[in-house]
Amino acid sequence: MTTVTCTVRDAAGNQSLPCSFTVTVNDLQPPAIVCPANVSVAAAQGQCSAIVAYAAPSVSDNCPGVGAPVCNPPSGSSFPKGTTTVACLVHDSSNNQSSCSFVVSVIDTQPPAIVCPASIIANTINPGETSVAVNFALMVTDNCPGASVVCAPPAGSQFPRGTTPVTCIATDSSNNQTSCSFTVRVFDYVIVSDTSGKILRFDSVTGDYDFLDCRKGTKLTGIGTVNKIGCKIDLKDTGLPAKDREIAVSANSCTKVGSATITYAGVTHTISDTNLSNNISNCP
Repeated sequence: MTTVTCTVRDAAGNQSLPCSFTVTVNDLQPPAIVCPANVSVAAAQGQCSAIVAYAAPSVSDNCPGVGAPVCNPPSGSSFPKGTTTVACLVHDSSNNQSSCSFVVSVIDTQPPAIVCPASIIANTINPGETSVAVNFALMVTDNCPGASVVCAPPAGSQFPRGTTPVTCIATDSSNNQTSCSFTVRVFDYVIVSDTSGKILRFDSVTGDYDFLDCRKGTKLTGIGTVNKIGCKIDLKDTGLPAKDREIAVSANSCTKVGSATITYAGVTHTISDTNLSNNISNCP
């Protein structure tokens, strides 16, 4: 605001009393503000967010006294995964204001962590059956919520006699993926000693077998010769070419009775089982 004072003189040199008025110049021009470019960062390790520091917007005005820009969220804040709009505002000394905005994007690049179970050994419920339902669980963690896992074959499937590979893929909400795998091995004959807890399990098609002496921690594996007539099945192995063992197994899928004689390292083990159904093929 400026005061203007005026006087007047006549031809005789007489001067009038002064009069005055004011001139007010109003600043109606808003300040100029330019936001920084959009910002894109990766989420912090193990977090679903990132601390983001960004440059302050540049400001200018036709008059001195323009204030500092104020942004929300402020620089140095924790920004969640995804996109966040930052709004910035500036005022000049005449309370004119301008605003601008930009986007902060936090990207999740971290794949989920997946832990598969150890390889599973199972057996059919009854001797000679061709498959059994097998359940299993996995552990999946991720820096962001929403991870899921898909296994093929899935838990609870009927797994056939023999060895089946299982592959599991964990996918998070940003489509990052991790996989793991394990095997499910199914035996269709399990002979468990009614007295000693010794176990002889075998595959009636391939002849693969395991002998377990659970109390002593002994495990003997091999492939024998299978002979099947009706309900009766025999498995034999002489340990060739080393001839280090003598395995003789006899089982009946109809009567569900089985027996085995295992001679190895100078020791003979005998197993007799009067009910081959619902046996457990692993040591307790």
